[in-house]
Amino acid sequence: MRPSGAQAAPETAGQDAQQPKAIPRLQAIRADGRHRSAVINGKVVRVGEEVDGAKVTAISTTSVVVIVEGKSSVLKLVGQDIKHAARATH
Repeated sequence: MRPSGAQAAPETAGQDAQQPKAIPRLQAIRADGRHRSAVINGKVVRVGEEVDGAKVTAISTTSVVVIVEGKSSVLKLVGQDIKHAARATH
């Protein structure tokens, strides 16, 4: 028997599966000619790869397009975190 005024704990089973995934964090973009990669949530990725449930569909010099749970999002850099490959000068 429950003491008066006591409440049952809320049920949490299955609730984690219903919460949407967080939008990934873009940390850097590297542009080496036509080859581009991005650092998202601490992982280096290229177009077509996934990171933490987000599929990378495009990388430009200033932003990355990802699809999370069927929805497209544009991740933009804050500040100057764009890296260009060094070119040799002769």
